[in-house]
Amino acid sequence: MISVRRRVLLLMAVLVAAGSAPTAFAQDAPNGFDIQLFNPMPSQQFNFLGSSAARVMPGGSYEGGFILNYAKDPLVVRSQDDDRIANLVEYNLTANLLLSFGIADRLEVGLDVPITIAQDGDRSTSLDPYEIQGNAGPGDVRLIPKLLLYSMATENDPTGLGLVFLADIYMQVGDAAEYQGEGLRVRPRLAVDWAFANGTRVGLNLGYMARPENQILNVEINDLVTLGVAADVVLTEDWHLVPEIETRFGVGIDSLDSEELPSEALLAVRYFTPVSGLMAELGAGTGIVAGVGVPDYRIFGGLTYARIPVGDTDGDGLKDDVDACPADPEDADDFDDSDGCPDLDNDQDGVLDSEDVCMNDPEDVDAFEDTDGCPDPDNDGEGIPDAQDSCPDESEDFDGFQDTDGCPDPDNDGDGFLDTVDQCPMEAENLNNFEDTDGCPDEEPSVVVVPCVSLQLPDNVYYDTGSDV
Repeated sequence: MISVRRRVLLLMAVLVAAGSAPTAFAQDAPNGFDIQLFNPMPSQQFNFLGSSAARVMPGGSYEGGFILNYAKDPLVVRSQDDDRIANLVEYNLTANLLLSFGIADRLEVGLDVPITIAQDGDRSTSLDPYEIQGNAGPGDVRLIPKLLLYSMATENDPTGLGLVFLADIYMQVGDAAEYQGEGLRVRPRLAVDWAFANGTRVGLNLGYMARPENQILNVEINDLVTLGVAADVVLTEDWHLVPEIETRFGVGIDSLDSEELPSEALLAVRYFTPVSGLMAELGAGTGIVAGVGVPDYRIFGGLTYARIPVGDTDGDGLKDDVDACPADPEDADDFDDSDGCPDLDNDQDGVLDSEDVCMNDPEDVDAFEDTDGCPDPDNDGEGIPDAQDSCPDESEDFDGFQDTDGCPDPDNDGDGFLDTVDQCPMEAENLNNFEDTDGCPDEEPSVVVVPCVSLQLPDNVYYDTGSDV
């Protein structure tokens, strides 16, 4: 029993050896086909390997890079006894130049330009019509428009189900005789995936490739149903692990054999470098069902750079990379408006700005008009600041008596008579039962005794007879 992949050209080898002249390809088909099964997505940082994730690049973003891919023995001819007759393609080294753009957050357009750097195979064998010359050159260029159909993800919650539609449009550029191309073909695909909270994604791709009909003896080249299963496993913020399996099923084939069922498993490690937007990846693969184009093993690696415009999640005019609160819009009120965070109580006095008459001046909580949010530096309004006012809630009575302490003095002289009725507010009444109601001190009038030593009279004094005076 021969190995599956080697059956691809088994009868061709037998008939050529017998001197027959088979018709290798249909009349309207190129004289060869594309054996390259490694078709990476142009936006690697937003996808799996060859399978698409169910998301698109943000509008205004772009990604560019390259992947080098080495395949060992992708096309070998063996006899019925499993003896190797020829390695039609012994090895192939291809560089995929990748470029993609995000448009309006729902559409992505990617371009993949494969270039065969080196390849070789056996020559001067009985399979001369099918031997390659080992020429380098471009492969069929691939254009991939991609449309986001549905996504559960939001700015605040990136988890959930996603669905996209995309189409691989292959344009004939490669040399079919070198197995680098096979003409115009289209592969529409649906991709669905589920994103987890840590960024890990698992996905499924289902596609249908319409391609030129061809036949190499018992091997039919026809349309394909393609199936891809992949995951992007987040190990750390910088390291991801990406396993992928892709299988192709021939359609409209009279006898579906394993050579028309190429299947390959790939595993890659991705490293998001300290350089913002730069990612490196390295991986390897091997055949599961060794159909046409499946190598013994594959090694690949590359670099991609993605430039994603910084968004403004909360729509406050500050980009997320300089916004300390990217999910909460700044309240533009001329107070700390450059940090992107809302300041609901600018002066931190406990009264919200929406209710604070003086939102940039903290209320002085002193049980005096404390609900308006305004500080009251002189509660009683008499001109002496509360900090120096011994009676902040009572106005000083400016009357020239102890007017600096802020306290009213209703009875300056302390005589019990209020200043308002005290005729001598600065002098205490002396309560002596003499005019004690005017607030002024006063003395009781007294009898004056003047001693008389002699009395000089200017004239004689006459007394009435019989009287004392």
